[in-house]
Amino acid sequence: MIDHGVWVFIHVMLLVYWLGGDLGVFVLARAAKRPELSFAERAFALKMAVQIDLVPRLCFTVMFPIGLHVAASGGWLQVPAWAFALSWLVAAGWIALLLAIGRNEGRPLAETLNRVHLAFQAAMLVVIGTLGVQALLGNGPLPGG
Repeated sequence: MIDHGVWVFIHVMLLVYWLGGDLGVFVLARAAKRPELSFAERAFALKMAVQIDLVPRLCFTVMFPIGLHVAASGGWLQVPAWAFALSWLVAAGWIALLLAIGRNEGRPLAETLNRVHLAFQAAMLVVIGTLGVQALLGNGPLPGG
């Protein structure tokens, strides 16, 4: 079994890569809007932003199952094996969706997959948000509320 400190380290590194990568994408996207840059420079900035964007998305995706491991290894949550399996299965599906969006960039299928991705993220927000509110009310899965 992997030590709790290792899970925490992985979780923190995912957070760093997620936020750091997103910051890079943000800076490049802003550069792509600067009118004083040539078209080629703006196009290059936008192309780089799109390529870099996959890393923070992947980090964000696996933070959820890794977070479950952090909670379990820290003794804050009793996690059944099926919950670990489900969390990794959902993450794998999410990653497959992200890769499909990237492979189909510029095609109508990518737009459809992006809408599916946004709907999935909204559903995750509702599910995880509901669990969080229930935990704060003392009804959630965490012991002691």
